[in-house]
Amino acid sequence: MRLSETAASPGLPAESILHSRVTRVPSVCLIAVCFALGIALGNTLYSAPSVFLTAAFAWLIATCIIRKPSRRQSLSILMLFICLGGARVQIAGMPPSDRLREFTRDGAVVRVSGTVSTVSSLRLKTTSISDEREPEEQTRFQMQLDRAVVGHGQDGRPLEVYLDETAIVYLEGDARMQIWMGAEISLLARVNWPEPPANPGEFDFAGWLRRSSIDSILFVSTPEAVTNHSTESRFSPGKWMTRLRDSAWQAVVQNVAPEVRGIALAMLLGERHQLPTEIEENFVASGTMHLLAISGLHMGILSLFLMRSFSLISVPRRGSLIATLLLSLIYASLTGFQPSVMRAVLFLSVFVCGQLLSRPQSAAGLIASTASIMLIWEPTLLFNVGAWLSFLSVTALSWVGHGPRQDADEPEPLTSGEKIRQLIFHVGRWVWGRYRQMLAILAVTTPLIAVVFHVLSPVGMVVNLVLIPLTMVTLCFGFLTILTGVILPVAAVLPGTVFSMMLILVNGTVGRVADLTAGHTYVPDFPTWFLPVYYGLLLGVITLRTGRLRRSLIIMLLGSVAVAQLLPSENVPDGMRCTVLKVGHGSAAVVELSDGRVFLVDAGSMRAGQRAAETIERFLWSRGHDQINEIVISHADADHYNAVEQLLRKFNVGRVVLSRQFVRSKATGPLRLCERLGKESIPILIARHNLRFDEAGVSARILQASVSSEATDNEASLVLSLEYGGRRVLLPGDLEGEGLAFLRANLTPQDIVVSPHHGAVSANTPSFAEAVSPHSLIVSSGNTDAVTHLSGVYRDLQRCYFTADSGAVTINLKPDGTFSIDEFRAGFVSTR
Repeated sequence: MRLSETAASPGLPAESILHSRVTRVPSVCLIAVCFALGIALGNTLYSAPSVFLTAAFAWLIATCIIRKPSRRQSLSILMLFICLGGARVQIAGMPPSDRLREFTRDGAVVRVSGTVSTVSSLRLKTTSISDEREPEEQTRFQMQLDRAVVGHGQDGRPLEVYLDETAIVYLEGDARMQIWMGAEISLLARVNWPEPPANPGEFDFAGWLRRSSIDSILFVSTPEAVTNHSTESRFSPGKWMTRLRDSAWQAVVQNVAPEVRGIALAMLLGERHQLPTEIEENFVASGTMHLLAISGLHMGILSLFLMRSFSLISVPRRGSLIATLLLSLIYASLTGFQPSVMRAVLFLSVFVCGQLLSRPQSAAGLIASTASIMLIWEPTLLFNVGAWLSFLSVTALSWVGHGPRQDADEPEPLTSGEKIRQLIFHVGRWVWGRYRQMLAILAVTTPLIAVVFHVLSPVGMVVNLVLIPLTMVTLCFGFLTILTGVILPVAAVLPGTVFSMMLILVNGTVGRVADLTAGHTYVPDFPTWFLPVYYGLLLGVITLRTGRLRRSLIIMLLGSVAVAQLLPSENVPDGMRCTVLKVGHGSAAVVELSDGRVFLVDAGSMRAGQRAAETIERFLWSRGHDQINEIVISHADADHYNAVEQLLRKFNVGRVVLSRQFVRSKATGPLRLCERLGKESIPILIARHNLRFDEAGVSARILQASVSSEATDNEASLVLSLEYGGRRVLLPGDLEGEGLAFLRANLTPQDIVVSPHHGAVSANTPSFAEAVSPHSLIVSSGNTDAVTHLSGVYRDLQRCYFTADSGAVTINLKPDGTFSIDEFRAGFVSTR
């Protein structure tokens, strides 16, 4: 029985006409959609899996009772799959045992034992200078824990607890050859449980781990802390895969030019951790990031390469299909069985099985079958952006098809002119066919990319047309490099050299395209209604073949994009809003005005500038901002400016205010930033003492002490005083020592003060506290040890906020002088 047949009720001519204008949807597509809908409902409606299972049983009985095929029976079947989807996701998302957490605390060192459950990968420190605490080498893998030693009992014996949890392990150093999938190991590690998001728009890492069924994170300081208890076996599949993967790794490292080695490892083995940040951002900006991520494109190229190779040596079609599938599985093991690769392999497996069984297959049926199997195996893939992009791209290609085919009875050209015209015609038709495919992919993926990654790359429409064919040839030489490097390493030099040259060409093209000013733009958050409305309308456009309704849906589709872009942001304050973000030991405060202007006061974090930049980016995008009108950098300490350079790549910046000491600094960081500002033609304003400017009712005043040449950067720190509605807010940077003494007479009572130098005792002196006398104090760090000192010197203090606990702290000033202070993580207490 087909659901599409039972859903149709023949008889009325109008209904027959309607069905002729609607694309026929295979039954498996309806089942896949209903199962996915059930997963979404199950993830939203928190209940026991038994509730959905009971409902599924009830609909199963209803389906059996309704024996005659009808609309009711079709509806019962679809409701059955909705209930099964809800039950599946709730079974997968059952709360973790948290048994390890019951016996230890966050940051404790424990000895755990268990089984390695994934292929290990190596992360190398990139060329970025922003994150200095990042180890030079780090091995990453997942581990199924079964035991842990969490202390000693009263008799002095080790206290051992039994576990059934999954942990992700970060091990400093390269330990890939001593750790393989399936190995029984024990290790000494520091255990950690991620905290909830601390800032608006921040990525929920704890939620991602929970959806991935990962219970904890283990940090191991050295490979010597790991003991492998597995017995030596020549036929260990995990060990065999590890050695094969290492051979492929060595083939790439030894035969590919160093400047493109990171790209080669990303394209062939999925090791994007080796990719320098600058190169990755170039691929994102040029709209060609999909070329780096191993996906259906790469697997399709590999399959085509293998099938053509087998046909050249006259291998029968059935044998070619089976061999291609087996070799694709081996290649999947080289990539560490990444989810994107496994999705492509599963798609190929469904296709091969259909071909071997001589069963008719439609593109929609293949896509739906693959999606159903993946969702049954891992229901959380429904919330995976990479999975959505993969399936949407394949759906777009099946939607537009292959374009017009050459007519069989086309006359043979006789003259040279006819041959040239025919060649031009065929080339034009091929280009138009590729453009139809590209436009279809852009139509289904661009909104999701814009919402999730905040980037639009119209230049990608042009560059992908050139780079995708070039990448196909490049990948073929890459596959040859790995194959020859594993079988006969000496012979890998030639394909490796050609592969390097083509990668250099690809990288150079991407870099030049990324430098085009109008080639890409970064966009803020879209309204929450946008994606459901857009894809609902797009589904209608795809389903309807012709007619006035289809044209109306296309107009509505384009209108939804325009409305989402033109609607004013709902986050514009009706006064002044100042948010002190949690960036670790660092400083970043965003001031938003009622006219939509944005000021950023400091932007950096100690040894984690890239993370601080990502925090600021996500916050600004969540507020609807795509530009920064002014950046004020208080002084030349890295934890106050090392995020600015990355922000310049993604936001239009109107002006940067610097101190004279910053501009004259000979340190690498300030010199590099000033050079970048000059390259981007961003104006620099050298601050002077008592510099004033008024914007949207906010009176801003910059103070700076006249200090000696021996004074430190902290002592020469710029101090920003803001006044609105009769209320005052002071952001003093790291002011202390000689500078603090000089400015003592210029300081006036404030309502709210951001503690100088992150709450340090040396900066929060009794004289400073007496001069500013705030009601509320905000400390941009986790320096809770200073609580006693701060409460002692600030006698009129009503509340002290620490960003480590409160997360982002937002000050809301109203025109009538009232104000409020909001904590993003109200009531949370950090254990670190």
